[in-house]
Amino acid sequence: MLKQLKALGAERFVSLLLITFSVAEIYAALQLSMTEEFTLGPGALPLIYASGLLIFSCIMGLTPTEKEPAEESAPNSASIALPTLNYRDGLITFILVALFISSIYFVGFLGGTIIFSLLYVLLISKWPIPKAAAFALVWGGAVYFGFDHLLGVQLEPGILFGG
Repeated sequence: MLKQLKALGAERFVSLLLITFSVAEIYAALQLSMTEEFTLGPGALPLIYASGLLIFSCIMGLTPTEKEPAEESAPNSASIALPTLNYRDGLITFILVALFISSIYFVGFLGGTIIFSLLYVLLISKWPIPKAAAFALVWGGAVYFGFDHLLGVQLEPGILFGG
């Protein structure tokens, strides 16, 4: 099984799992009502998420992956260099998500989203500060506007801004 997974590629295996999950979610969402009086029904948002997941997982499955370099025949295994694992970005992302969740209570959803986006693109993507600040403001504002005004979802204002 491990050889089959390696031959298939981890990306393709994950994309097949995501395609399976999104098809099941689409089927479940279609069993629910899509509209209600003056708003979206309970099946609309899961259908939108599952459709996006299906599209992007199909793209991930069809995108060619990098081939591993052919192994050179070395008499001793000490000369084969193993890749080093770097958990820094994953750990920073985990910490930033935890801070984002806790900051929503204090500065609200809009403030938490802007702070999270700014710190993420500064620390992980290593963008310059003006570009990161512009992205964080536009992204945070777009997400807030989409949920609060277009979908009518009441978002947390936070203690500092009216909670």
